[in-house]
Amino acid sequence: MTYIKEKGGISSVQLAALKSQPNLENLTPYTVMTIMKEAVANKPKSKKVSFTEKKLNQFFPADYSASKREKIIIELLAKWKEEQGIKTEG
Repeated sequence: MTYIKEKGGISSVQLAALKSQPNLENLTPYTVMTIMKEAVANKPKSKKVSFTEKKLNQFFPADYSASKREKIIIELLAKWKEEQGIKTEG
């Protein structure tokens, strides 16, 4: 309970890691803390792609906002995905 008070809760990744442990009721508090810390440390990092404004300026008028550029890029990617017959999650 001290962990929850300090951290504000348990993440879904930590909960899944705990649930996957055999004999959960027999784990020591130290072991539980170790499992929860490792679950967060081993959480897959999200991947981010970014473009410099200089690169994007080659393709967009200077007055296009970032949100307008993003919308166009997403639309183009959706069209490309459809043409490629790519199936993805989400």
